[in-house]
Amino acid sequence: MEYILSASGVKYLNLIEYPEINIEENKMTFISGESGVGKTTLFRLFNGTASPSEGKIFFRGEDISETDTISLRRKICLVSQEPYLFEGTVKDNFDTYYSYRGDAPPGEEEMKHFLSVCCADFPVERNCLFLSGGEKQRLFTAIFLSFSPEVILLDEPTSALDEITANKMMSGIREHCRENGITALVISHDKGMIGRFADSVITLERRHD
Repeated sequence: MEYILSASGVKYLNLIEYPEINIEENKMTFISGESGVGKTTLFRLFNGTASPSEGKIFFRGEDISETDTISLRRKICLVSQEPYLFEGTVKDNFDTYYSYRGDAPPGEEEMKHFLSVCCADFPVERNCLFLSGGEKQRLFTAIFLSFSPEVILLDEPTSALDEITANKMMSGIREHCRENGITALVISHDKGMIGRFADSVITLERRHD
């Protein structure tokens, strides 16, 4: 089987050592493990934000160290746990992020669609200054999902949400990813959520010499 993402013999700064990791395409894979085992660092390695000190990361069978980093990050989008939004409205944030990518922004109806997918049904004219932490998290996720990446990396995407909203959001994201051929990786400590939404689970552990 050819995997969309793989890690082979990877170490980071000689502090974190990863097992052999293989990610199936068009699946929702959860990454679990206690704090400090390198879950967020793994995501940064996968999209080229960080580089391994040893080993190789492969995307569609190609060593990502030999690929264009900007192109890679357009295909593998990392949605960090802490949302970064600009001043202005919801629409302004879509527009600004697309301008940085050099792309035309989606229309308002398309924006509303992605907001709905992420259980963020508020007007595109809403000023982001008045959004709650959970609303900002959902908006941030909706923007990155709208980029239609091949892989989306979600780092604790429901950490600021109540259980009902978290389940609705993850259900919407899973359905959207399945319908659009997007591979999703999710970092979560929530065993209930993992049981409900994971197609597969990779548990990272501390590795000792």
